[in-house]
Amino acid sequence: MRLLTGLGQALRGLVLLLACACWPAQAADIISPPQFSHEAGFHPYTFKLKLYHPDAGVSIFYTLDGSTPYVQFPYERSFQYKTAYRRSPRSKDGVLEKGRLVTLPYRGPIKLSRVMSGAGRYARIPTSYGDQPVAHLPPAPPGADPYGLQRVWDEFLEYSRNGIDAWAGADPAQALVHPRASDGQVDRAVVVRAVAVGPRGERSHVVTRSFFFGNPARFGLPVVALTADPEDLFGYEQGVLVAGRRFDAWRERHPHHTATAGTADANWRDEGDSSERAVHVEYLGMENGRLQSQPAAQSAGLRVHGAFSRAATNKSMRLHARKRYGQDDMDAFGTMDRPFPAKQVILRNAGNDRTGALFRDAVLHRVLDGLHLEVSRSRPVSVFVNGEYWGLFNLRERLGDDHFAGLAGVKDSDIELSRNYGVTEEQPGMAPEWLDLIGRIEAATAAGRPVGPVAEAEMDLASYIDLHIAQIYVGNIDWPFNNMQAWRVRPSASVPPRAQAHRKWHWPANDMDASFHVPGTPKLTDMLSEQGPRGRPDLAWSTRLFRALMKDPAVRARFLQRYVDLLNTRFAPERVHRFVDQYRGEIATEVPHHINRWRVPADVAAWERSVRHVKGFASQRVGAQLAEFQSLFGLEAPVAIQLGPLVPGAVLQVNGMRHEGDPSQPVTLRYFKGMALKIEVLEGPCRRVQGWQGQGVRAASLDLVVDQPLVLRPVLGPSCEPAGTAARPQGS
Repeated sequence: MRLLTGLGQALRGLVLLLACACWPAQAADIISPPQFSHEAGFHPYTFKLKLYHPDAGVSIFYTLDGSTPYVQFPYERSFQYKTAYRRSPRSKDGVLEKGRLVTLPYRGPIKLSRVMSGAGRYARIPTSYGDQPVAHLPPAPPGADPYGLQRVWDEFLEYSRNGIDAWAGADPAQALVHPRASDGQVDRAVVVRAVAVGPRGERSHVVTRSFFFGNPARFGLPVVALTADPEDLFGYEQGVLVAGRRFDAWRERHPHHTATAGTADANWRDEGDSSERAVHVEYLGMENGRLQSQPAAQSAGLRVHGAFSRAATNKSMRLHARKRYGQDDMDAFGTMDRPFPAKQVILRNAGNDRTGALFRDAVLHRVLDGLHLEVSRSRPVSVFVNGEYWGLFNLRERLGDDHFAGLAGVKDSDIELSRNYGVTEEQPGMAPEWLDLIGRIEAATAAGRPVGPVAEAEMDLASYIDLHIAQIYVGNIDWPFNNMQAWRVRPSASVPPRAQAHRKWHWPANDMDASFHVPGTPKLTDMLSEQGPRGRPDLAWSTRLFRALMKDPAVRARFLQRYVDLLNTRFAPERVHRFVDQYRGEIATEVPHHINRWRVPADVAAWERSVRHVKGFASQRVGAQLAEFQSLFGLEAPVAIQLGPLVPGAVLQVNGMRHEGDPSQPVTLRYFKGMALKIEVLEGPCRRVQGWQGQGVRAASLDLVVDQPLVLRPVLGPSCEPAGTAARPQGS
């Protein structure tokens, strides 16, 4: 009887195989997909999952390993992966293994086990090579680095050697060594992928659902579950998360070299359409402090994101919504508080901060939100890949053509995006439009004409100034020769009137993870050097526009006034500390799990040291910047203006920007002599500010030009408590 049953299954498989071969033109989705008895998400207990289809003649096939169901008998296939990659000539090379992928014909209810942790199958596959120092490039011979990329890591290593405590471990050099991956013990979910196949081989689309068991309180963050065919992610030939065949080919060409992120080729270096892999996305958001029980889901395209950080084990991943995957927008993640949906999002590994505080770039974008520049809004998430815990990531908006098109209300094709003023490794010269603009500005300066009108004709000067203030304040060592972006609506595009203001160049914030290292970094002095940043003439192109603008006294005064305004408000240490503490609190419970998965930072104590360093930078940076202004421009010491305390609930506004300090405590502002200062008090809920002692002003608004230290106390009006109100006796 057992022999007959096996023979019947074999014949059934042969019929399906012949049917699939005879009907090659049958497209997916020609029949409806299978139905599940249970929804994806969290479940408290083990259960038996049933799969259904309304048509009796339809067969259902499913997998439990994340692979796409393979419906050709014997319903099994394999992919190759490598156990290790030889980073240095003396390293031990791995071997090729076969990963077995099994498709099961549905015969009855599937018992889903209560698996929340255990040996991960894909966590054991290496996603980098050896102990790879991702933050290092070998010294470049003279003339071999026209783009200046070596500069980034030269300065980074210099800061690290000086004993910066921003990186994991007591020895900062340890942070430059790529971590070993998990030993394979990871949190897990059960991923079920199922497809319906008709009697003539016609198929439905694949349905994917991830099932989590146990207490959802384990996660204090939203959960993103990604499921893709294992061969597309981990396969030696085409896996985008591994070094793969491309690395071994590079190793054969360079047998005596040590691989680094900037020199070695690898599968993850592929870009463009050929690098994109189909992925199913499920998102469990937070609701009232608890994880939602059922996810939002959609299909998308996955690409590896980043530059040198692609060599990290926990790579950043970019998700693309496209019609061929079912929809144009990344609806699964919501709108990120935008009036338009995102078409691309990034699951970011924190970039150069992935061995430190894990949030530098994300926090700085939060600090900058509301200035005259576009920022990438974000939220931390826990990520699973093919049912296995993949660590702590930052879900980010990607500031690309489609994002700026949404802002301007135009088509993607109407957006022009300039990166690094058109300079690339292949084309070291600046793009003609930038050379023309700089030439006109320099000509105006030489002729003694105001530069502002020339610049304002083509660029949003407020955006440009805020972006440069922000990057100089944070001390970004990976800018301005890299990570500089500008965007505008194309001059030739026919757009509605509301988009006309966007025909000028605008500057967004971009990639600030290599920031907040040394509080005394003289970034502004560096930017104004005729020799180029850090005395590198080959990088002088990156500061040419800034230097040309700053030679105009009016533009320079505007820049300095705005910078000092921001130092007193948006960059006030207590305000930056609040953002840092907020993000730290969001991820604190997830960090130990992330460290267990990727071994970076070294431990929780090392992570806490990095967080303290970020706060320490914010505490010291304001004073360091004021001192640099004095030295650079020959200014006198800044003047202290002490205000308050104000009444509870009142809001202090300085030159149009809210000061977010505690209104019940005195506030000290520091400005240079001759700077304009407008102080306003936005009325509190009850008692009102009517004027200021020391100036004799009988109004909540005060305009002055700073010339000496001042102590200003508010003149308060009568309380709005009802007359005759008395305290009630105790015990009544």
